Amino acid sequence: MIVMSLENLPSLSKLQALKKLDLGRTSIKEIPQGLEMLVNLRYLNLGFTDNLEEIPSGLLLKLCRLQCLAIHPASTGAEEIRELNKLEVFGGCFSNLGDLNTYSSQRKGLRKYFIWVSHLSFHGLMDHSKMVGFKGCDINSVDGIILPYDIQKLAVVECKGMRSLNDICGLKDATDLKECTFNKCEELESIFSSGGQLQTLESLYLSSLHNLKAIIGESLIEIIVEDCKEMVEIIVSEEEGMGTIKYSLPKLRILHLENLPELKSICSKNGLMVCDSLQHILIWNCPKLKRIPLYLPLLDSLDKEKPSAPSLKEIRMYPKEWGESVEWDHPHSKTVLVPFLKFWDDHNDQWKQAV
Repeated sequence: MIVMSLENLPSLSKLQALKKLDLGRTSIKEIPQGLEMLVNLRYLNLGFTDNLEEIPSGLLLKLCRLQCLAIHPASTGAEEIRELNKLEVFGGCFSNLGDLNTYSSQRKGLRKYFIWVSHLSFHGLMDHSKMVGFKGCDINSVDGIILPYDIQKLAVVECKGMRSLNDICGLKDATDLKECTFNKCEELESIFSSGGQLQTLESLYLSSLHNLKAIIGESLIEIIVEDCKEMVEIIVSEEEGMGTIKYSLPKLRILHLENLPELKSICSKNGLMVCDSLQHILIWNCPKLKRIPLYLPLLDSLDKEKPSAPSLKEIRMYPKEWGESVEWDHPHSKTVLVPFLKFWDDHNDQWKQAV
């Protein structure tokens, strides 16, 4: 049980057999006396300890058997954490990019980590697998960013100094990256600059990126874009030509577009998105979008006169007047897609099946 009002503890020096100490979410102001004597400690949680001013220098090095550690930001130096050779799980917050680089440069692989680079408090050991996040950082404040080689999730919030994901140079070796989240990064114009893509990236969450113009990406399972005022095109390709350009997105399951006032196309005007796995489509308040260039397997079912087993489960649109007027590329679209189509009913505050 966690006692949030706990401020002080007696000396722990006689508890040398202790293996787990959870002081997360407590009100302690300083490290309990005798903590350095707990040489058998495997688990130490100091997350959510906003009143804790510091961890004495050298303390963590004495806890050499630590396997799981969560710490409050700026509690101790990155150098000490880096030297914990038995550490398997780490959650914490570094106050600057330099500390992250120090930690990452010689850190062996961990089973799980959740690291934020921010001046804000770190809120405990989160249940995330191999994640690094930046909040309120200037990405250009250091010559380069060193990331854990096996990073799987990246979050970038309210950061400056980057126009595309390629500006985080440490990502070039991120061969396990699956998920990226970007929020309120005013200078961000594109996710990938020309020629740079992360082939393992599956999920992309974009919100409140008011200078974002377009996305380049072909291996995504999930695309969620919200509140990006300058977004004009979702998928951009380097290809040019007079004929139809096919954008193959074989893994894409979720396409969610919301509050994109300048969005004019999902892909180029002569483009066609081939999405064999698409299950959920949501398009909400995208008034300038006139055409949905999706090719789905079920659209050919009438031509072939045989039943289709589509992956598609639903298409949700708002407002209804726009949804009824939007153009679909395939001649059978209106007929075949009606069973999947729902419009938002403002009067009853619910989704209603199209008829």
